[in-house]
Amino acid sequence: MAQDFDLNPKLLSVPSLIVSATEGNVSVQAAGLTGVISLESQAILLNSNSAFLSLSDGETGGAASISASGANSAINLSTPTAEAVSALTITPAGILLAYGAPGLIGAIQMVNSSLILSLGVPGVGPVITMTPTSLTLQVGPTIMTLTALGVVTTAASVEIACGATDLLLNTAGVNEVVGQVSRVANAIGHTLSAAESKLTVDMSGLVASAPIGSMSFSGSLTLGAPTLTVSADAMQTVKTAYSTTG
Repeated sequence: MAQDFDLNPKLLSVPSLIVSATEGNVSVQAAGLTGVISLESQAILLNSNSAFLSLSDGETGGAASISASGANSAINLSTPTAEAVSALTITPAGILLAYGAPGLIGAIQMVNSSLILSLGVPGVGPVITMTPTSLTLQVGPTIMTLTALGVVTTAASVEIACGATDLLLNTAGVNEVVGQVSRVANAIGHTLSAAESKLTVDMSGLVASAPIGSMSFSGSLTLGAPTLTVSADAMQTVKTAYSTTG
């Protein structure tokens, strides 16, 4: 028997309406570009075996709830385009928020008691990782970790500058500069400089040079060497209660 369809809009008004399909399939469709399906109620509930959507209205405002249960459950929200990625993923293992152009995606992850912020290509771009006991900064292969015990880094060079004060640590040694005063320490030796004055201590001995030299000792001074040369172009003063040279 042919079924006749009435294309004129109809209004169905009943105290209660239940739609049930014995085969487990109910389809509601509004075809066409202008099609609209509207559901209006004090509360709207959509439930499957392990996923739930709830829309409700209360005295102080509306509420929307989306939940999913199960070890492999997930809630995904995304608005992807060819120009940018915009996505939010929620799973039992953590939360991921990502946005940005391909290759320049910024992400915030909360997983396993850690908060991770990253930008750009993994392994190349910057990453900040926070845990209850540490803060780790990483850019490419360079890593710096801050804990209550101190700072540990894999950087080949670390420089801290504050006005005329500069501290440089690298694989060659330590270089400190404060105005005209500097200190250099490396595997060869140690050098202190202040304007025209310079003191070097290395494997071969000690060398000091300065426009003026002065030494004062309240106790005793003992100098012993096969060869000892002391010279001064301007003035040299040695003052001590007891001195032995030999």
